[in-house]
Formats: sequence, C-alpha cells, structure tokens
Amino acid sequence: PLRELGRDELGPYAGSALYTVGELDDYKHFLPRICELAASVQAAVGFDPPNIAQRLKYADWDSWPAQERSAMLSFFEAGFANARERHPNEGLDPEDWIIALASLGEDVAPMLAAWLESGSVESVLNAARSAGGVNGLMSDLPDELAYWSYVTPAVRAQICAWLLGPI
Repeated sequence: PLRELGRDELGPYAGSALYTVGELDDYKHFLPRICELAASVQAAVGFDPPNIAQRLKYADWDSWPAQERSAMLSFFEAGFANARERHPNEGLDPEDWIIALASLGEDVAPMLAAWLESGSVESVLNAARSAGGVNGLMSDLPDELAYWSYVTPAVRAQICAWLLGPI
C-alpha cells in the first residue's frame, strides 16, 4: 500500500521516475505519496520539490487536466507556506518550493508577499538565510545555481530584488 512506502522504499523509484524508470501512469500512481514525503522529510533525490517540478515538466505538464494541475500547484504553495514557517534547521527549505513553482512558470510574487507579511521568527530566519545566497542565485555558473538553473534569469532577478529590498 502507498501509505506504507517510506523514504527508503520509494526513494530509488522517485529519484529515477520517468527519466529511466516507469511511465507517466506509474508516476501519477506514486505521486501522492512522493508529495507527502516531500512535505515531511529533508530533501532527498526524488522528494525535493524542484525535482518533482522537473518531472512534471518532463511529463508534459501543460497538457495535464486542470484539476490535476491545480492540485499540484496547491501542493507546492502549501509546501512553501509550511517550510517558510519552520526553523531552517528542520531541513524544509522555502526556496525549494519557490523554485518548483517558478520553474513551472507560476508567478512567485504572491509567495514573496506572504513571506514578507508573515513576520514570524522562523520566516525571518529563512529569508535571512536565503538573502545570504543572493550572489550564487545570480551566478552564470550552473554549479553555483544548482536548482535555480531551472528558473529564468528574470524571475531570479525578481527574487534577488525582493531578498535585498526593504523589509
């Protein structure tokens, strides 16, 4: 049963899904559990939001039924809200959720506004940690960009301006 699959059992599949293992129907079968684990465990290949988003794009995301797309967007938005309110040491990085949505072509401005409006200690700590990485965020070197390479330069510039702007 899906609910009984843990990170160790599902991880090898989640990290290879679609690219080397399985078809879209297989991925959609496991996707609810992959998402559940992504929201509750530290980043691991296959469970990190940017990789989930890349698999969605690879699986012709734009042609998915509106209800499925809406569910996934809601998942990413909720994941961001949760991660931004958790202490940075807990391993759920708000940036990963922003990257996922931005790489799918979604507007990140509402998420940035919600981040600023939150004002919780955890939210501020996460923003400060993110601001510390602005130089790498605007790099032209893929190794420095890491997951940010999935996001257009214009959106990365928008996020940098937000991180460096007034609070």
